[in-house]
Order: sequence, then C-alpha cells, then structure tokens
Amino acid sequence: MTQIHLKLTSGDGVSVYNADQGIVLQVRRLVHGDDDPTANSFKSGVVLTPAEATRVAAELLAIVGRELRKE
Repeated sequence: MTQIHLKLTSGDGVSVYNADQGIVLQVRRLVHGDDDPTANSFKSGVVLTPAEATRVAAELLAIVGRELRKE
C-alpha cells in the first residue's frame, strides 16, 4: 500500500492511499477544544475507482485553473 499525507496550511489534512480495495481519499480535521469548543474534529474516507479518482482530480484542476485566472 502506498500513502501520501498532505498537511494543509489550515492544519487539516488530506491522505491518499492506494490499497487492495482501491484508491482511498481521506480528509481529516482536528480541532483542539481550546481553539473552538463547539467545532467538530473528524476523519472520513471514500474508496474510489481509478475513473472516479480521475474525475475528482480533473474537477480540482479545473477549479484551480479558474482561480488562477482570477489573479
């Protein structure tokens, strides 16, 4: 299994795993109680087929392209 963990500037994280069951995309958010006592921490993942992963990647790239054109 291969793993890629990306820590985001917000402190949240995104992980991608290539496992026997498929490609797993996991999003994590950790909020410390002192920072915001009402905020939720969570970890959630979805299993993607190669076609679904390609579609997610394409959508992200399209959004980034539009955002970069605004600058």
